[in-house]
Amino acid sequence: MSTYNQNNETFDPYSSGANGYTDVESEGKLLTKVFLMMFISLLATAAVAYIVGRVLANALVVGNENVAMGLMIAMIGSGIGLLVLSFVIPIKVSRGLSSIWPAYIAYLVFMGILLSTVYVAYDMSVISLSFGITAGVFGIMAFLGYVSKGSFVGIGPLILGLIFGSIGLSLVNIFLQSEPLAWVISFAVFAVILFITMYDVKRIKHIINSGYMNNNDNLMLYCSFILLTDFINIFIRILRYVAYLSRKR
Repeated sequence: MSTYNQNNETFDPYSSGANGYTDVESEGKLLTKVFLMMFISLLATAAVAYIVGRVLANALVVGNENVAMGLMIAMIGSGIGLLVLSFVIPIKVSRGLSSIWPAYIAYLVFMGILLSTVYVAYDMSVISLSFGITAGVFGIMAFLGYVSKGSFVGIGPLILGLIFGSIGLSLVNIFLQSEPLAWVISFAVFAVILFITMYDVKRIKHIINSGYMNNNDNLMLYCSFILLTDFINIFIRILRYVAYLSRKR
């Protein structure tokens, strides 16, 4: 359970909160603010990815091995940085002791560097189509998560089943090297990502209704961080599917 300590108060995203919002207008404004921050963050990440991707592509074309190697090392470091920040950001938010802006900006930069290979490996037409489909799928899942009245407790076992099933099948497929089985695993993982997106939007709605997000940049950034991660996870999967279908034509 997430907590947020401010003036010795405890933040519980599933409680209504002493200062909880009850009117739809207040909830809508805060949710719009979160999605707007997520959109701006997505643009910033895409800009970093595009710039680094162009530099990498140019280095590969002209044979500048030093620049290419430097960027490859930066990507490895970014992967490690993302892993660390995925733990650091929630911890900093739960403690509420300092701003997460530096960690949040670092996360966007690291993610952009890591995604830069997308601009090298895929055509812009494939990337653009994948982004458009991702926006639609993300919007549908976000809407379903927002309007859902249940607690999602019932789908918990299903998600766990898909996760452990995917892990088990992945281990088996190391030996089988079956392409059909690889696609089954991929779709199972994709289903988990979609369910998690629904759950995250519902969780953010609870956080807003708790009342603690009011005048609190950390919680707003944290919610944006959650949505951005979900969007990128969906995009990576859809990009793979679109690229595969494009090659089949």
